[in-house]
Amino acid sequence: MHAPTTPAMPSLAWRLKDQEIADVSTYVRGSWGNNAPAVSSGDVAAVRKQLLP
Repeated sequence: MHAPTTPAMPSLAWRLKDQEIADVSTYVRGSWGNNAPAVSSGDVAAVRKQLLP
Protein backbone atom coordinates (compact mmCIF):
# COMPACT_ATOMS: atom_id res chain seq x y z
CA MET A 1 0.00 0.00 0.00
CA HIS A 2 1.30 3.47 -0.90
CA ALA A 3 0.78 6.72 0.93
CA PRO A 4 -1.30 9.33 -0.87
CA THR A 5 0.60 11.78 -3.04
CA THR A 6 0.53 15.38 -1.91
CA PRO A 7 -0.57 17.97 -4.44
CA ALA A 8 2.18 19.70 -6.40
CA MET A 9 2.80 23.41 -6.11
CA PRO A 10 0.99 25.18 -8.95
CA SER A 11 2.96 27.17 -11.49
CA LEU A 12 3.17 30.89 -10.87
CA ALA A 13 4.79 31.65 -14.24
CA TRP A 14 1.68 33.41 -15.50
CA ARG A 15 1.38 35.56 -12.39
CA LEU A 16 4.88 36.68 -11.42
CA LYS A 17 6.98 39.13 -13.40
CA ASP A 18 10.60 38.31 -14.27
CA GLN A 19 11.88 40.75 -11.63
CA GLU A 20 9.68 39.23 -8.92
CA ILE A 21 10.99 35.73 -9.68
CA ALA A 22 14.55 37.08 -9.76
CA ASP A 23 14.05 38.72 -6.34
CA VAL A 24 12.72 35.53 -4.75
CA SER A 25 15.43 33.40 -6.38
CA THR A 26 18.16 35.78 -5.22
CA TYR A 27 16.78 35.69 -1.67
CA VAL A 28 16.67 31.88 -1.57
CA ARG A 29 20.11 31.52 -3.16
CA GLY A 30 21.60 33.94 -0.60
CA SER A 31 19.88 32.55 2.49
CA TRP A 32 20.98 29.99 5.07
CA GLY A 33 24.67 30.73 4.67
CA ASN A 34 24.76 30.38 0.89
CA ASN A 35 26.81 32.86 -1.08
CA ALA A 36 25.39 32.52 -4.59
CA PRO A 37 25.33 35.45 -7.02
CA ALA A 38 22.13 37.42 -7.61
CA VAL A 39 19.62 36.35 -10.25
CA SER A 40 18.67 39.08 -12.74
CA SER A 41 15.38 39.59 -14.53
CA GLY A 42 17.32 38.87 -17.73
CA ASP A 43 18.33 35.47 -16.35
CA VAL A 44 14.69 34.68 -15.63
CA ALA A 45 13.56 35.89 -19.07
CA ALA A 46 16.14 33.64 -20.76
CA VAL A 47 14.99 30.57 -18.83
CA ARG A 48 11.33 31.34 -19.49
CA LYS A 49 12.07 31.59 -23.21
CA GLN A 50 13.60 28.08 -23.10
CA LEU A 51 10.88 26.49 -20.96
CA LEU A 52 7.62 28.13 -21.97
CA PRO A 53 6.04 27.51 -25.37
